[in-house]
Amino acid sequence: EFRVQFLAEMMQYINHPKGEELVVSTKDSIHSLIDKVTAIEIDTLKETRNMLNPEDFLKALNLFIKSKHIDFYAMDNNLDIARIASAGFIMANKCSSVHSPMTMQYLQATSASKDHLGFIISRTGNNRMLLDIARLLKLRGISFILITASPNSEIASLADVVFSVASVKQMEELGPRVFLLGAKYVTDIMFTMLMTRLDYHDSQQKEQWLNKHFRY
Repeated sequence: EFRVQFLAEMMQYINHPKGEELVVSTKDSIHSLIDKVTAIEIDTLKETRNMLNPEDFLKALNLFIKSKHIDFYAMDNNLDIARIASAGFIMANKCSSVHSPMTMQYLQATSASKDHLGFIISRTGNNRMLLDIARLLKLRGISFILITASPNSEIASLADVVFSVASVKQMEELGPRVFLLGAKYVTDIMFTMLMTRLDYHDSQQKEQWLNKHFRY
């Protein structure tokens, strides 16, 4: 099994080499930057796909079904992914909320009822404030999902479902932005998963009503 896995990874490296060839530098031309960013993002999605377990999505789906509201917990750029995911979940008839100030996120964790589902996005999985929130949710018996690049982190050890996402440390390899791409990819799968459970005619009526009353 080790030899098979080793050869598979070597073939992937040969076909899509990383390292120096994909490191962005001041010497790159526009064409080179376009090619490198494209290669990095494609590799990120492929790597994240290989890290995902379909059973984890089934576990997450069961948590979504049981919950009445999704509470997002994130910081900095991860808030952007949380907002995109929240908008999609609302479209899929699953109410959710995103608060930027950490004070509001703390209050959200302390006041949420057990029919709420927490959703934490943390690249390192060791952010002290998000770890406090994770411990609080666990203490209050509220389930939560985690998207992270560190599946062995403290927050991951408390989560009900953990989705591992590809990431790199070097800023020259787009650093944290690689994680953002993978995190959005996972939430897009969840959004699609929820949409497939909706009644088609109800969704169509909602779309017709929005088209009639709103210009967007």
